Amino acid sequence: MRALIMLILILSTALQAVSISDYFREPTQQEVQQYYQNKANNPGRYTYNPLQVGNKWYYSGWYSDLVEDHPIYSFCDRQVTADSLINNVMHYYVTSMYTFEHFWECNRGDSLMSYGDFYYLNPPYADTLFWVFTPGATFLPYWYWWEVTCQPYGLANVFGQTVMVVYYSLCASNVSLWAEVFGPLSHGFDFGGIYLDGCIINGVTYGIVPNDDEYLPSPIPLNVTCYPNPFSNNINIKLESSQKQSVTISLHNIKGQHIRTWNATSPITLTWDGRDSESHTLSPGVYFLRAIAGKTCLIKKILKID
Repeated sequence: MRALIMLILILSTALQAVSISDYFREPTQQEVQQYYQNKANNPGRYTYNPLQVGNKWYYSGWYSDLVEDHPIYSFCDRQVTADSLINNVMHYYVTSMYTFEHFWECNRGDSLMSYGDFYYLNPPYADTLFWVFTPGATFLPYWYWWEVTCQPYGLANVFGQTVMVVYYSLCASNVSLWAEVFGPLSHGFDFGGIYLDGCIINGVTYGIVPNDDEYLPSPIPLNVTCYPNPFSNNINIKLESSQKQSVTISLHNIKGQHIRTWNATSPITLTWDGRDSESHTLSPGVYFLRAIAGKTCLIKKILKID
């Protein structure tokens, strides 16, 4: 029975992640005609991955622990924080918990390229494929072990703009929706999902964006160090701050699934033995550690090896 309930929840999560008609309406015929005219006149604007320093994306959503649902309040999950010329190509540094981004990116046609070192101890550091935004195209992203297909969703009116939307299904309950002009709209994961409330794209605000004052860094700086990294048996999580402050640490796998949570008071050093909250040993792979203290949020990548 428990397995059946979990399967139903997973499938319902996937369906919720794909359906966006509840908050982004279908465009009218006139809007569709205007869309094709606008795109012909300014094709560069209709990228699926808008890159400019200062771009921010705010999401809210929910997650379930099989007992009850819990809200995920609006927060800035994705942002472009810097730019740099790499190999004579302008790259932008993008960070996000739910899209697993923490590296330099550039757009190459309809492909999102990342300059990173995900799985290598001695990385070659070259642009590698992250997403392909061509409906119907099947590809193998460098961070995933199965082929992924960019599936067409269709046109939608997003924050008053008619744009094309595509989606990716990594497994039954892990679905990502991306839109031209706006980038990632939603992410579904096991027993939950997040949805775009608003964003700041190229200096223009769309939707509902919280007051930036609410997201200023904590007056008490926080530093998180994970060592040794990569690790095989145990890894130390060192929290450093000039004064004592409460820190919530959550661990997620590469699919966005929640592994476990710690509540601690910094400064302190915690040790993780590579097990989940039910003491099951986790398989080797990439994991993400998220530390939140006040208005400060830090994300660290951890690599578990054999």
